[in-house]
Amino acid sequence: MLPVPSGITVSTSPTSTLTPPDKAIAHNKGQYPDGLRGPLIIHDPSWPYHGHYDKAYTLTLSDWYHKQSVDIIEFFQSTADFPPATPSPDNPIMNDGKSAVYDIQPGKTYLFRILNIGAFPSFFLNFQGHEMTVIGLDGTTTQATTANTLYVGAAQRYEVLITGKTGATSNAAILAMFDSSMFEAPYNGNLTVLGELQYNKAFGAPPPYTGLPNSIMPPIDDTTIKPYDKQPLLGPVTKQYVLNFDLTLINGIPRAIINNVTYLPQKVPTLYTALSVPQQYKLNPAVYGVNSNPLPVQYGDVVEIVINNLIATEGHPWHMHGHQFQVVARSAPGAYLSGQRYDPSQADPIPMRRDVAGVQEGGYVVFRFKADNPGIQL
Repeated sequence: MLPVPSGITVSTSPTSTLTPPDKAIAHNKGQYPDGLRGPLIIHDPSWPYHGHYDKAYTLTLSDWYHKQSVDIIEFFQSTADFPPATPSPDNPIMNDGKSAVYDIQPGKTYLFRILNIGAFPSFFLNFQGHEMTVIGLDGTTTQATTANTLYVGAAQRYEVLITGKTGATSNAAILAMFDSSMFEAPYNGNLTVLGELQYNKAFGAPPPYTGLPNSIMPPIDDTTIKPYDKQPLLGPVTKQYVLNFDLTLINGIPRAIINNVTYLPQKVPTLYTALSVPQQYKLNPAVYGVNSNPLPVQYGDVVEIVINNLIATEGHPWHMHGHQFQVVARSAPGAYLSGQRYDPSQADPIPMRRDVAGVQEGGYVVFRFKADNPGIQL
């Protein structure tokens, strides 16, 4: 049995108040927005930034809903949700609360591990009057890169260094702000949550932000953040898939679609199918069912995935399980819908590498990865 990380409590009681096993997974049926979540920090003994900071902190961002997920999802995936709109949260929260205070000292450097553990919206994150040095994202160690504001999508993680200001005479706010452009319905809740870098409690509250959101814009373009190991562009590509993403109504119910197909759980789980069908059929997408959107690849393939966002008004983060991918290209908003297409000759020679990346509204993003982790990966 593995040792339990500090800060995590594991019950060994044979009884449980959890729902039955098919509903007991935090990422399944919307349980993690209801609180079944938390940061898990894995320490790499060979990390090159050991010794570059004096203390480490963890900062989580999330959305909070006054209704439970089961009720929100039931309404969202019903004909009653018309015109269709993704449910908007009631509040942003920081460290699962209304605020978070971090003690800092002038001249000392602090590592902040930042995680968006929310269900839906992305955040803009700014440390008032302090530059960040980005040294990691989504588990990839990066070249040290200066940033004033981060754009943190759902499930994205950042590691940044912040140094306390010499001669500080006031405390500084930590601002996390929803990207309200992702909300389809008019939003009447709070857009911001504030934390604090506290030099001295006697200094009192930090000065207020003015001119939001323009005063903290633009966030750093994460495609400019290069991996520490400078891994070059993977190639040549041996398998390419193009995914056209949109939202629609199917039988009056809002659904996301990829290449005009929505995802529906399979009667036979995909992994069971892969383990049971004859070898010659394992790479035949037909055996997995059309509504699983199967994308078969061979071990060792260099796979390129082109995602075209057909939604003109909303960007979205895209996740991949089991691999880190290179983001070899990302367009400006509206580029795909205005006729611009991905040109492989414009691929970044040393691309950003992570496992969650955003695609702009009406634009495209292109991933590459090497198929070297066998399994069924979402």
